Amino acid sequence: MLAESLPKTLYKQLGEEHGTGEIKIRIMAPEDAQPGEYVVSTMVHAEAIGGRLDANGYLTFKVAAPSKPMSMVPEYMTIIFVAGLLLIILYAYLKD
Repeated sequence: MLAESLPKTLYKQLGEEHGTGEIKIRIMAPEDAQPGEYVVSTMVHAEAIGGRLDANGYLTFKVAAPSKPMSMVPEYMTIIFVAGLLLIILYAYLKD
């Protein structure tokens, strides 16, 4: 998916023979995509004063393995909280 609309106009300085341009692409892999490196064939057709440019190449992107969701509370803090809560409840019952 293109991150910007086409056609796109690119400009270069008058005295320069060559110019460069950039087209931003956003890749959205499906949720069930297997981790790994993928290669997509690309082709660019451009028209300029005095001719037409056709170029092709490859776009490589990597799908990373899903990371384990980080908890805001470390696991040992949960254990300490539960133990403290149980001690308060136990104290309340034994106080009487």
